[in-house]
Parts: sequence; C-alpha cells; structure tokens
Amino acid sequence: ANLAKLRVTPGKLLPSFASDVTQYSVTVGSSIDEVRISFQTSDSGASCSMRGGIEDKLVKLIEGQINRVELVVTAEDGRTVKNYSVDVRRLSANDAILSELEMSIGTLIPRFHPSTQVYSCYLPCSLDTIAVKATAEDQAMSISMVDSDTSMDAIPLSPGCTLVELKVCSANGNGVNHYIIKVIKRPIPYVMTLSSDDRRHLTCAVCWGVLYRPSRINREVQMYCLPCLEELTRTNKTDVFTGQKLEGE
Repeated sequence: ANLAKLRVTPGKLLPSFASDVTQYSVTVGSSIDEVRISFQTSDSGASCSMRGGIEDKLVKLIEGQINRVELVVTAEDGRTVKNYSVDVRRLSANDAILSELEMSIGTLIPRFHPSTQVYSCYLPCSLDTIAVKATAEDQAMSISMVDSDTSMDAIPLSPGCTLVELKVCSANGNGVNHYIIKVIKRPIPYVMTLSSDDRRHLTCAVCWGVLYRPSRINREVQMYCLPCLEELTRTNKTDVFTGQKLEGE
C-alpha cells in the first residue's frame, strides 16, 4: 500500500517524494489560498483517500498557519493501510524570511536556517569580491543590501572582516528582517626563518611558538607568549581541561 506519485500545486515537496517517505512539508506564498493535491497509488488495485471529507483534491489554506493534509492508502486486500501527511504552510503577509542563502565561495557557519540571522564565512586572502545568493520564501518579498549600492553579484571585500547585511521586507511592507554575514579573509601567510640568536628572543620558552606579543617575567632574558605567561603566573586553581575553578585545597 504505497503511493507512486505525490504532488502539491503550487509548491515543492520537502523532502523530494519517495514511496517509503510518509511525511512532507510545503511552503507557499501569502497570496496562495488553496493548493491541489495529486497522487497515484503504486498498485492499480489499491485506493487512496484524503481525510476530512475532501473530494475535489483542493485544500483551502489559512494564512499564517500550517495546514495538514492526510492521505490514507488502502491495499487491495482492504486491510493493509499506510498513511502519508503533507504540512502545507501558507506564509503570512507580514513574514520576511529567506528560504536560501549561499556564498559563491566558502561555507556559511552555522549552516543556513531561515530563523538564524547571523553567520560567518572564512575566505582565502586572495579574493577581492564575493557573490551572495539570497532567495525569499515568498516572491512578493523584497531583498536588498543595507548601506550599500553594490550588487550582490560582486561585493567588494576589505582586508580582515567585511560585514554583509541583507534586508528582507514582507509582502505587505510591514515586516522587516535582517540577515548578517561576517565575511573574514584569512591573513596572508608568510615564512620567517629564525637564526639561533633570534630564536631565543622571538620564541616562547614554554611552547616554542613564534611570539606575537612577547612578555617577560620581571627582567628575565627569556621571553614568553602571553597565553603561557598568564598560565605560569596565575594564582587561582583551575581545571586545565574544563576551565572551571577548583574548590578547596
């Protein structure tokens, strides 16, 4: 008792239809007040019906809510039953959210989700521009860049961190949402060879790392990196694995 085909018009099933997958979701714009459900059983002797007394396969949608459609597939023997469900979300005219956000190069951190609004992306130091692809959940929504006249197809990158802020406006213009991407160019790599004399003054006595901010204890000749210096001079007792303060003696 399986379905061979399942379609919602207009809309796109998530995940894509497969006969062994029984739960789906669809998101449609705020202007869509009904969807048509089309289906076909894998066995010509099986039957499929929609719960709720829906006979014409048209489902009325309530704005701003998730409308559940339940399908019951009955095998030819009349006893074997399999249930499918489709959650159809009709957006509100006040919603201002993205369905997709991608970079032409690099990966968003964390992974994109419509409810997450702040991301980071690390890129090679050689890049001068980046493209951002943003898609709204509703075609009636508008997307623009904040405080910038540049196109999202070629955003210039500054050394270090470039802030890319997108503004999403709802279909009725009343709702506004912002998505921010911190685009960080990695530092330019370089090679430095230290002589035996320089190594004493430019490397940490503990970890042997090349010093970025060298520090001394009193007037010692040997230099220390700041993390090692803080660890050597601290007076509180701390668990080195968790960073939590130790109680008692």
